[in-house]
Order: sequence, then structure tokens, then C-alpha cells
Amino acid sequence: MNNKEILAENIKKLLKKKNATAAQLAAGTGLSKGMISDYLAAKNFPREEKLDKIAKYFGLSSSLELLINPTEDSELINELVSITNSLPQLEQEKILAFAVERRGKANVIYADFANKEEIPMVREPLTAYVAAGLGELNYLSDETVEIPENAPKHDYVYVIKGDSMSPEYEDGDIVLGKKEQNFEDGGVYVFTYDGAEFLKLVHLEKDRIRFSSFNEDYPDFYGTEYNQIRVLARILSHTKFKQ
Repeated sequence: MNNKEILAENIKKLLKKKNATAAQLAAGTGLSKGMISDYLAAKNFPREEKLDKIAKYFGLSSSLELLINPTEDSELINELVSITNSLPQLEQEKILAFAVERRGKANVIYADFANKEEIPMVREPLTAYVAAGLGELNYLSDETVEIPENAPKHDYVYVIKGDSMSPEYEDGDIVLGKKEQNFEDGGVYVFTYDGAEFLKLVHLEKDRIRFSSFNEDYPDFYGTEYNQIRVLARILSHTKFKQ
């Protein structure tokens, strides 16, 4: 199940438990009936602030509970929710975004180059070294790298430089990118920001875009209508290869 399907299933169960209708959910959260209908049909996925409204309507302690796969171990789920609730709101938001991004892991292809002789490999041109923390993107024209032969379809091959996205993306990791023109909430993207290039986790907020790192030593920064921002690529969920 993907994020949209899990959310749809959980909302349906919560509506039944509360003996409420989709129309009542819409009225109680201030969201449109069409929007709720899309969530129930697994056609769309809400931004963080909308997810919070739905969670509050059902009396949930964290919006993270809406993304729990009902087939997963309940004891582990309870422990995760308990730990999350004990953290400050900013930390909860980071965990939520991280969970959304990780939910795509069903299609993960992860290869340790120490065991690459056991995996069919192909050599592809390296698009660029992307500096996760310093706003640099160094394009190359003649260097190649090895990736698994059955890697998902992609447009770009990057090598990570720096530790701002550690521990999720380490210095030297090879990651695959898909060409995109727009951001989606909770994704990891390569983009330009006022002329500098970054690889960051993206959060779509009401009047701005928040860019964050997995490494807490690096502060968040924000994009508004006054910044020049261009999306280059979305990093495919948990497709990375250790050198």
C-alpha cells in the first residue's frame, strides 16, 4: 500500500468508528467535500497542515497515526507514536516528513558496492556531484559510475557531497533523480535557489516552501515568491547506492 491508500483506509475506519460521514469530516476540518472525497479515493494526499486538521478531528495525538499501515505490528506502532508525541512539534514535523518519504521504500533498490559482484551492474554517465549543504552542483561530461542493472527508470545520476543529509544520504552515496518541474510535499529534490543548487527535503507550507536537512546541525531555510527557485529533479525514494 502507498501513502494515499493507507490514508484512505485509515480515514474510512476512523469515520466508521466515529459514526461520521465524509461531509461531517469536511465540515469539521474546514476542508472541501471534493478534497475529502479525493483522499478517500486515494487520488490525492494532503499537505501537513491539512493532515493535522484531519488528525485533530479524530482526536489523534499525532498525524503520524494516519499513515500507519493497519497490517503493521501494533506494539511497534504504539512505541513509535509514544516517542513521537514526546518530542517538540518541529521534531514531529520532521519525523512525519521522513515517514512520508520513506513510505516509498517498497520499490527500493539498495546496493552495497562491497558486494557488487553479486549484483548485475551497468555503467552510466554521472550527471553531477551535488553538494547537499553548500549549494553547489558540479556537472561532469566524461565520468561514469556503476549502478544496478535493474535500477528504476531515471533521468539523472548524482553523487552526494557533504553531510547535511546524513544519515539518510551520506557523503559519496550515488542517488538517482527523475526530472521534475514542481515540488511535492515530503520529497527530496535537487533544485536551484537564487542561483545556488541544493539537495534538500521539501515541505510545502501555506505561504512558503521550507527546505530542511536530515542532519540537525544544518538549519532550515525558506523559499517565498521573492526567491528564484527552479526544480531540477526528485530523488527517487530510497534509491541509493553505497560506494
